[in-house]
Amino acid sequence: MEDETRVRWLRPEEEAVVFATMSSPFREIARLAALTLMRLQEVNRLRREQVDLGQGVVLLPRAKGGPRAVVLNGEAIDLLRKQLDTHRSEWAFPRRMVKKDGSVVFSNEPYSRVHVGRVWRKA
Repeated sequence: MEDETRVRWLRPEEEAVVFATMSSPFREIARLAALTLMRLQEVNRLRREQVDLGQGVVLLPRAKGGPRAVVLNGEAIDLLRKQLDTHRSEWAFPRRMVKKDGSVVFSNEPYSRVHVGRVWRKA
């Protein structure tokens, strides 16, 4: 019987091409999803308080199948540490807004699902 699952892994060269087309923080959102198998909304709505870099886990209280812990590998820990060090928002990936003078400020809300989805589909 033919496998009819929807899961398809990108080859390393495909992954490099896809991630190269994305700007930050969408590249980091996609990379974290690829490293952890977290869903788009789980990464997009990830709060700082759910990330425990010392223990190397993300605690998801409302995952699709119920509360769960996601174990982070070294690359995921480094990615999240760099991301969290760039701002003080409660969100791991807060929406960035560029002011008229070119400076960047962080909103106290995440990107919308529509916005992230549009960037992912384009990539």
